[in-house]
Amino acid sequence: MLRRRTLLKQTIVVDLNTKLLLHFDGSVVDASPYSVPVSAEAGTSFAAGKFGQGFIGKYITSFADPSPITTPDGYISDIIKGDFTFECWFEESTISNTDGANLITSSVNTDGSRFAFSVGISPKYNFPPLGRSVTVVEGLSGSYSTIAESVVDASYLSGWCHLALTRQGSVLRLFINGTLVGLNNSYTYDGTGNDGVKTYIGIDTTLIDELRISNIARWTANFTPP
Repeated sequence: MLRRRTLLKQTIVVDLNTKLLLHFDGSVVDASPYSVPVSAEAGTSFAAGKFGQGFIGKYITSFADPSPITTPDGYISDIIKGDFTFECWFEESTISNTDGANLITSSVNTDGSRFAFSVGISPKYNFPPLGRSVTVVEGLSGSYSTIAESVVDASYLSGWCHLALTRQGSVLRLFINGTLVGLNNSYTYDGTGNDGVKTYIGIDTTLIDELRISNIARWTANFTPP
């Protein structure tokens, strides 16, 4: 008896909106469709992460220092001229209680005094009642100004947490664990003043995992973190 074999075709979906994807499984390699050349600076390391392994950066003392995760100059600055999503997982207990954390800062000049946005988590003991806060600030004017409401209470955070910052036109949204916690309706960065300088990622010893940067606003309402 002849058996007829059915061949199933597998459709591979390529997400062209993912411009940078770092799994951190023992190395820093871009898994996006663009194979962006990235590298880890000396002094960084890996540890057990949310999914497999995660990345531990290092403290930098000035913006003259290289970013712990090096990306091509201007690459991320160009992406965030329009709609974007920055997201990653971080382990709350690894955030310094005295120094806090900085997940990303996208500079637009060489000394880091002007930047499109920066996502920070406060030192634990600077925000009553002995908790955390999350802020998104910009420094395009040469001085810091909050662009996602003010200080977002994050004292409830523990363990692995997902953070996402999305831009849709002039609307900037901040999500923690898929819940909208910050909103700004007048974000206007269009690349003005961008001279192709660095984006700084992993500039402290917070454990992070699954970092993705996209050229779309992936979420505009509450969602389940991927």
